[in-house]
Amino acid sequence: MTRVRIVTDSTADLPADIVDQLGIYVVPLKVIFGTEEYRDGVDIKTKQFYERLSAGELSMSSPPAPVDFLKVYEKSIAANESIISIHISSQLSATLNSARTAKAVSGYEDITVIDSLSASSGLGLMVMAAARAANEGKTKEEIINLIKNVREKMKIYFVVDTLEYLIRGGRIGKIEGFVGSLFNIKPILTIKDGVILPFAKIMGKSRAVEKLLDIIAEDAGRAGENFVFSLIHGDDNAALTHLDQKIKTRLNKHEKTVSSEVGPVIGTHVGPRVVGLAYYAI
Repeated sequence: MTRVRIVTDSTADLPADIVDQLGIYVVPLKVIFGTEEYRDGVDIKTKQFYERLSAGELSMSSPPAPVDFLKVYEKSIAANESIISIHISSQLSATLNSARTAKAVSGYEDITVIDSLSASSGLGLMVMAAARAANEGKTKEEIINLIKNVREKMKIYFVVDTLEYLIRGGRIGKIEGFVGSLFNIKPILTIKDGVILPFAKIMGKSRAVEKLLDIIAEDAGRAGENFVFSLIHGDDNAALTHLDQKIKTRLNKHEKTVSSEVGPVIGTHVGPRVVGLAYYAI
């Protein structure tokens, strides 16, 4: 049986040990400070990135070039592997277009490029589910159906300290009447159909985290099912730990898959001290 290789990009924000364990190929996006360009997670680490962001430096991001994908695809092509390439929402980045261009240039027909309609931990959970299925020997068709099923069920919510970074990068829709940096208002955002949308405005970070718990607890009570979920933070490990502990006490049916950090590219657009979760029912 032909091996199925899962390819993704660095915005999946997956820990390196999971990437290695599951045999996932990751194509890095780029983060830019002035004239300095770095490959996300390769030339610049998360800690370095947030130190510079907190010092007042402004960053930008850039998608991989098609040649970056082609170099990764060629490893699988040489091994006669089947490729499933899953990436950040096409509404948020041109990464998917680069992957499709690389597929066309390669001339290799056994590449399927999929829009996750998500980002960060939402994308990461899809990639992990696909990679596990590939390692279990599932067929390409079975894995694609699994990805579509997880994508349909996926929910992602996150709290940002400020909307400044998302507004500057043009990555948020329907923001009218939602801006509120005064009085310690903390916006809760979600991703729906690949677009970042406002969900709620909460007074204070701790209350916003409690609201995240309310959301998933309500879903768990309504569905009566187990959940796979991922916790993520950007330079706010205390908030992540608080969320993790609260989830353990409030949810009986769950399977925490991974905790990770928001990497430099996603961090460029959401800013520091973000905390959130992605999950889906199983």
